[in-house]
Amino acid sequence: MLLLHVEPRAHEWIVRRDGADAPLSEHPDASAATRAACACAFTMAADASVLVHDRYHRVHEERPRRLNHEVRARR
Repeated sequence: MLLLHVEPRAHEWIVRRDGADAPLSEHPDASAATRAACACAFTMAADASVLVHDRYHRVHEERPRRLNHEVRARR
């Protein structure tokens, strides 16, 4: 199972694989990082999950799903 984390770091938000220190990508805000993580997870593995860590140490899970513009493009 692929597990990606979205985490705050200094003045940006990062996406990283579970167990990795180096980020896969860096983003200016949590929403952009979450979208990137979900898109990456959706294309990498069917059973992928994204854990979003906020600045208050709370964690919630996002389920990767096809983005609306990708669905429209396939029609």
